[in-house]
Amino acid sequence: MSPKEKRRTAVYIDGFNLYHGCLQGHEHYKWLDIEALCHNLISDRPIVSIKFFTARIIAKAARRPDANIRQDTYLKAIKQRSNGRVEVIRGNFRRDKKKMHLYSPIPCKHHDNGNEHCHGDEKIAVWKNEEKQTDVSLAVHLINDAWLDLYDQAIIISNDTDLEEAIKIARVDHSPGKPPKYVGIITPTAWPRRKPAGTLVSAASWLKEVKESHLRDSQLPDTIPCGNGVLYRPPEWA
Repeated sequence: MSPKEKRRTAVYIDGFNLYHGCLQGHEHYKWLDIEALCHNLISDRPIVSIKFFTARIIAKAARRPDANIRQDTYLKAIKQRSNGRVEVIRGNFRRDKKKMHLYSPIPCKHHDNGNEHCHGDEKIAVWKNEEKQTDVSLAVHLINDAWLDLYDQAIIISNDTDLEEAIKIARVDHSPGKPPKYVGIITPTAWPRRKPAGTLVSAASWLKEVKESHLRDSQLPDTIPCGNGVLYRPPEWA
């Protein structure tokens, strides 16, 4: 075995970043086997841990009212399928009413032609949906696990630039007397096609992208025994 193949590898997955970068609008890939995905992406190194960071969505904030039920089923499925080898770490999902400036002015109805704009500086009330704590939790686990010497190489599946500083710290400031840590980035930038964040590219040891073939080859079985019951792939994801 080469030194590269011997590196203990820990995987940290930003669930919402993965969803928005690869899965949103592609229902037939949403029943994704997280453990299988990691092994398909990293076939040449021993994986010692997989941490999946997400937040429970709020039903009234979702486009479909039963989206939270499908999410609950999915999280149970990946934990059951992996027999606990995938650790799900939850943040919070908030929905707050905010007043925000308009991006484009609304045509004023006081004018017959509708072309005059007199509301350009107004604020309107909107619902703002925010995922809280996920990126912070990922960064904390990345740094803490490096300090505890739980991995030789960390792999982050995300394209979130907020992780840049944590990556730099994990690579440099780790447990004394231990070899350098490697931090690779696998970016979920398939749909819509986007470039990997430049700051992450410069901070990481190496870069790779999630491809459609990785998603296609990493699907959970349609049915998964769970306790006295069975978990089923949602029909919308067939």
